[in-house]
Amino acid sequence: AAINRASGKVGVQVDEAGQEGVRKAGDAISKVYDDALGQITGVQLDNTFNSQLGQLRGMAQGLTDSMQAKFNTAIDQTLLRKVSRAGSILPDDYKAIDSELGNLAGRYGKSQVASEQELGDAVKQLQALLRDQMGRSNPKVAGLLKEADEAWATLVRVEGAGRAAKNSPDQLFT
Repeated sequence: AAINRASGKVGVQVDEAGQEGVRKAGDAISKVYDDALGQITGVQLDNTFNSQLGQLRGMAQGLTDSMQAKFNTAIDQTLLRKVSRAGSILPDDYKAIDSELGNLAGRYGKSQVASEQELGDAVKQLQALLRDQMGRSNPKVAGLLKEADEAWATLVRVEGAGRAAKNSPDQLFT
């Protein structure tokens, strides 16, 4: 039932239980997510995005000089170089940018160095701004992605609970 609460968020029913059920639900959710990404028609940067990006650059002034330089490089080399003169991003470029920003945010966010963690947070915020913009440019896709994200989050909790139950000794009869 818990597995189907997760997969049901994207309209999928799974008949299997346990690890096989979790795997099938995960595959189904991933497919919905990938199908939604395939529906992106492009991303048109708007005044809201440009304003928020300016604010984010301003906030990044609080980073150390080297981290600020890395952040500006992430903006310029990862994002802005893929933006057309008309202020749009092609669908495949959007996916590549989102992936690269996620990788950077994850790498720096896991660092033991505080300044790198702050850089990771700034890159994560940049990724969030871009995702919000994608949603404004592609509202139907944004809804599908949100459903898939919610389904995935639920499935991860189900999987974690299953692992915890499997790994903890049964204390009921002691």
